[in-house]
Amino acid sequence: ATCSGASRQLALIGGVNSVPIISASSTSPTLSESYPYFKRTCPSDSFATTGITHVLKNLLGYTRVASMADTSEYATDMATNFAEVARAQSIEIECTISYSFVVGTSTSTDLVGVAGQLEACGVQVRRWGTAPVPSVRHSHGAARCMTLPTTSPVSLVGRQVVILFTQTGTAAPLLRAAWDRGLRAGYVWIGNDGVNEDA
Repeated sequence: ATCSGASRQLALIGGVNSVPIISASSTSPTLSESYPYFKRTCPSDSFATTGITHVLKNLLGYTRVASMADTSEYATDMATNFAEVARAQSIEIECTISYSFVVGTSTSTDLVGVAGQLEACGVQVRRWGTAPVPSVRHSHGAARCMTLPTTSPVSLVGRQVVILFTQTGTAAPLLRAAWDRGLRAGYVWIGNDGVNEDA
């Protein structure tokens, strides 16, 4: 199957009949955890959520965020997995928003209301304060290492950080609605591959 929802149904049948189910694109972490006859040839979404939490905490120093997810099974599973991994990394999710958006049916007005929920959250970033951003070193062959500045050129203190989980097609309308509502400066948006595919 090409998506986690379909693979979940097939994995149920495969489990009853002891038939292995293999997918090249089903990424839900729950498939590996709950279905012994299910295998995949692509990484689980848990790799992405672990990566997001490490970037948040270890590279950017964020410890408080808001989480938004559309109601698709893909986005909901990923947001749930992110919440578990974030908790283990001592990242607080101060606000969780779930929204429904059907491409071609939902309107931008629906999403402006969703953006309003985010604005009402008012999640403020807790950052290292005056601690430096970790230095990054780059080495190319015999060339000397170059160390980037150890302090962030842009202050991220006081910004609202939003982790957005969507399936393809729902991120761009939500981001447009947030922009229309004025949620521009002061917001940092970090998303999964569904957001990147909409860019």
